[in-house]
Amino acid sequence: MNDISLHFVAFTPPNIPSKETTPVEYYDIISNKKHVGVLNFKIGQNDYLRLYAGHISFTVFENFRGKNFASKALSRILPHCLLFLPEIFITCDSENIASQKTIERVNPIIHSMIDVPKNNILYKDGYRKVRRYSVKR
Repeated sequence: MNDISLHFVAFTPPNIPSKETTPVEYYDIISNKKHVGVLNFKIGQNDYLRLYAGHISFTVFENFRGKNFASKALSRILPHCLLFLPEIFITCDSENIASQKTIERVNPIIHSMIDVPKNNILYKDGYRKVRRYSVKR
């Protein structure tokens, strides 16, 4: 069985009070007592999250991919996230087909694909365009 659970790991408040930083909750994705990935929820509203980074980030470790762990984790965390914010933005690199499929399994609103500005940290990480989705209460 490929069911998952999310295990809360940590909460970090913003380390620098500014409109660019937000509190973050960190979770481990667990399946059959194995650590299969990680997920984090950034609690806040700013243009960086709405446009580029999204409120939720996830990674499934390579040897556990292809079992829908990320979409199950996303489905599990969304009700919790929507207690804090009326709309949750989720983004992914425009070339990451696996992440697009993962996000689209939770039936989000598809917004747009936007260019990442050269001065954005995501651009430095190789992102040139991000696909934007959201889920509302």
